[in-house]
Amino acid sequence: MEQRDVRPKTAVLDRKSPPAPHGAPRPPSTEEQRKSQGVRDLIGGGVLIGIGFAFGGSIFTGDPTFLDWVFDGLGIFWVSKGLYMLATAKSTGSV
Repeated sequence: MEQRDVRPKTAVLDRKSPPAPHGAPRPPSTEEQRKSQGVRDLIGGGVLIGIGFAFGGSIFTGDPTFLDWVFDGLGIFWVSKGLYMLATAKSTGSV
């Protein structure tokens, strides 16, 4: 007579997961997160300013409207914020 496994199906979930292999990627450090956020802010600000240039509505091209000032101001803010975050992030690998 064959014996059947009567353990509940959730017993498989109760086991501990195996340890990560030796070459598993580590989570990013706080400094790396700040650097990547700074780069994203730089790109976002550049895109805002670039859209103004592409459509001719930028404070840098002359004859700006109120909306041009708002969007270019946001772009300058994000570029400045990105530069600040990159400058203040601790360098992890340099001497």
